[in-house]
Amino acid sequence: MSGLKPDFEASTPPGGEDSSQGALAFHPSHITLSTFNRLLACYASTVEQVHRSKLIQKLQSKQKSKPKRKSAETSTDAQDTTPTQRTELTPAEEKHIQDDLDTFLKLDRWRYETLPKNLAKRKGDEAHLTKDELVDIMTWKTSHGRPRPMLIGMIKANQPSTITKATSEAFTSIPVSDPIKKPEESFPKLSLDTLTTSLRGVGPATASLILSIATVVGEPMRQVPFYSDDTYLWLIFGVYPIPGEGQVKVKGVKANGELDVKYNLKEFRGLWEEVQILRRRLTGGDLGSVSTVDVEKVAYVLRHIAVSGYYSDQHHEVREATVVESTEISGGETKKRKVKEGKTRSAKK
Repeated sequence: MSGLKPDFEASTPPGGEDSSQGALAFHPSHITLSTFNRLLACYASTVEQVHRSKLIQKLQSKQKSKPKRKSAETSTDAQDTTPTQRTELTPAEEKHIQDDLDTFLKLDRWRYETLPKNLAKRKGDEAHLTKDELVDIMTWKTSHGRPRPMLIGMIKANQPSTITKATSEAFTSIPVSDPIKKPEESFPKLSLDTLTTSLRGVGPATASLILSIATVVGEPMRQVPFYSDDTYLWLIFGVYPIPGEGQVKVKGVKANGELDVKYNLKEFRGLWEEVQILRRRLTGGDLGSVSTVDVEKVAYVLRHIAVSGYYSDQHHEVREATVVESTEISGGETKKRKVKEGKTRSAKK
């Protein structure tokens, strides 16, 4: 999708503005502001459901890896060796899951609400991150997305003074130019380079996250999007849900679901451009109406649409797994690849 021209006319997907039946309803070039805002409203419930599932899977994985003690009964019965899969949690397990979930949701609110406001209050040379804040940012990143334990250790190896200096220089050098009219001047290359060359464990993706947090409060033209897998899947690879369709393997996505990307500056620049174009198209030029963080959250909901609650007020069959599809637009037609059938459930009012 790189290279798209900004389109200031709202495109209406087949079946009406908010039609969830339309194959292009969630296509970046066709999604409407109304649909975008409905998806955005689902972020809180989506992130809670997704993280809860992660915690349960982690708990069950630990239980499977523990060696089982043989009792008098089981030692004499060598025929039944199939492990039993429990579907319910004990009260103690439920409390453990809920405590961990509450901790993460608090961190999630801190990343999206508290820290951006705190940074906005630090004017001039005072605009910087502390070491504890940078560690917490990485903790959020590796909990919200893919686990990367090694990165936490690398981040902790940075000296507090180095973090203060690098983030201060990066924040003060973010350009203030129209990202559509002057893309060369507004792309924050210097800020990104400052962070990636000064701080251990900080690559272009993490640097973009730091800049995103620091710019979401303030001048809309300065906002920097986070290079998240979810946003890249949606805006660059063209992966988004199509009601009633299953999951399809698309170019750029590995068999294990990870992105086949390098997370380099060139890739981020392409994503940065598409985020700005989407913001401009949705709002007719008023970038303040849709933030880069809004785009990030909507992309996350789209990737996890089956648990988002988006279809809760409609009669649809929703895949238990994340429903995605890759489409090609040619002459107004949507070309769909054949997909493997999967399990469905009915979403009712």
